[in-house]
Amino acid sequence: MKTGWKPRRTIIFCSWDGEEYGIIGSIEWLDEVKVLVGERAVAYLNCDSGVVFNQVPRTGASPLLFRLMYDTAKLIDHPFPTSSVKTMYDEWLIRSANISDPNAKPRIGDLGSGSDHTGFYIDMELPAWIWFITTTRKRLKYRRTTLSTTPPMTLSIT
Repeated sequence: MKTGWKPRRTIIFCSWDGEEYGIIGSIEWLDEVKVLVGERAVAYLNCDSGVVFNQVPRTGASPLLFRLMYDTAKLIDHPFPTSSVKTMYDEWLIRSANISDPNAKPRIGDLGSGSDHTGFYIDMELPAWIWFITTTRKRLKYRRTTLSTTPPMTLSIT
């Protein structure tokens, strides 16, 4: 944007509420603007779980977006680069693909439902993608977490 670049389409950033109670926020909004979304939307990118723990990428997407996901991951610098890992694509490839196969690509899972992409992907039949960063460690169970069980790093961020 600083260099004068402008998107060819409107990009809308939304922050939904009520996901844990039945994906209420995004579904209600979509009910209000369904015609407009149906006429103009080209894809839905779901980032509601941006960072769960450290640097292991996990994804799910419509096949139409696979190439975009691979190309985008190659453009994102890894936060902790090493000699063999420079981008998030490199990390993703190491963590999820059969690296003994020279033609292997990182794994992209199925979308399913249960997050805010559901209304766009299933009801509106829009291509969708969900991307989040996780780890092999157990996730923080935020609905049942108390101050005494919250990791110190999380407390310093909030």
